[in-house]
Amino acid sequence: MSATIRRLLFSLILIQFSHLAFANAMDNAMLAIRTRDFAQAVHLLYPVARAGNKEAQYQLGILIRNGQGARQNLKAAADWLRLASKQGLARAQYALGIMYLNGEGVDENDTRARFWLEKAAKQG
Repeated sequence: MSATIRRLLFSLILIQFSHLAFANAMDNAMLAIRTRDFAQAVHLLYPVARAGNKEAQYQLGILIRNGQGARQNLKAAADWLRLASKQGLARAQYALGIMYLNGEGVDENDTRARFWLEKAAKQG
């Protein structure tokens, strides 16, 4: 087996394991949220959200918006929700729209609020 094929196989195995690790982290984070261990949830969600998982981005945004498990930071919450919204997550689009409507962590902007709320509504 050539070195190139070995590297490719090794890379594929690493990708599979990282996917499983992220899935496990998400399951554990959701359990932490259900048991109100918000600090643990934030700890578990952060690397998964940074890797681009829209559900982790949404959950992290909501926790930070509410000051659960981390210091409340409306700007950071809006940033996480925006990332999930751009990936099409309706709950994130709705939450971000409300933040624009109320000027929470973002400049109050009825146009942006309507944009995100309509995107969420179109998904039901």
